[in-house]
Amino acid sequence: MLDDEAQKDIETWHAKNDALAFIGKMLILGMPKLMKAIGIICIIAMLMVGGGILLHNLPFLHDVVHLGSSLPQVMELFITPVIAALIGGGLIILVKGWFK
Repeated sequence: MLDDEAQKDIETWHAKNDALAFIGKMLILGMPKLMKAIGIICIIAMLMVGGGILLHNLPFLHDVVHLGSSLPQVMELFITPVIAALIGGGLIILVKGWFK
């Protein structure tokens, strides 16, 4: 995969250019951290999407969105996704506890 290709490139490039070998080593060392970060970001995004769907389609939750309308626009744009993620995460916890 990418690690194997980078390892091959390091061996090839090391004789030619130390800078390219350094880039190859950084690819190998940085890839696990990058993949973990992408995974965490995707989990947060999915919680926000799921919570947003619930937030906008359930009438009693939809009113929660309008609570932030008296706040400045920047705060409203921040609070709505946070509430959506909390609702999505809470639903996951509820369902996991229910089917345990």
